[in-house]
Amino acid sequence: MHPRIYKHYLSLAEKYQMKGPFLEIGASPGPNSILAGSYFQGKPGRVGINLSDKEMSDDGSGHKIEFVRANSNDMRNEFADNSFGTVLSNAVIEHDKYFWRSIEEIKRVLTPGGIMAIGAPGYIAQKHLKKVVLGEDLDHATVTYNVHVQPDYWRFSVKAFKDVICEGMEILEIHALMRVPIIVAVAKKPLPGEVPPPRVRASRRKAAAA
Repeated sequence: MHPRIYKHYLSLAEKYQMKGPFLEIGASPGPNSILAGSYFQGKPGRVGINLSDKEMSDDGSGHKIEFVRANSNDMRNEFADNSFGTVLSNAVIEHDKYFWRSIEEIKRVLTPGGIMAIGAPGYIAQKHLKKVVLGEDLDHATVTYNVHVQPDYWRFSVKAFKDVICEGMEILEIHALMRVPIIVAVAKKPLPGEVPPPRVRASRRKAAAA
């Protein structure tokens, strides 16, 4: 995970005072786990899921991160409805053949009022990008991540985050970070009977090229 993205997740945790229990989709033992970050250290109730076999990891605070082998497309055998106050995921759903199933599962396991923060490679308008490739003027082209860890299926627009990933949620913020963008959305699960307010406007944060 790029250090800027990691720092952004920790700043979001502070900003919204994210509460446990905590679930990280696609987590791995070691410092790259979001749940190993400074905000989460010392907090109990940290669970990471991954398709590979993992072991519990101690971040040095005495509170271990529990790793569960599970597919985020269907976590009903692992977690009941409304189990987590916070669900985090970064650079995972682009590798998920059925990412929409995972999004529905995230919303299911979130407690009402709970927060999800999801990031994935995307594409956004790049007004400064002008290049001619094979004789074609790419004035309206956008930059995005190359294929990386296989399998690699998807890239997302800000609108996809608004209308698909955060559907039915209260969108707190959406940011596109870095020139080769990772889009990160933060949204809250409505309380029973609560209607999500109008969507907030997404913003772009300037950063050095990735």
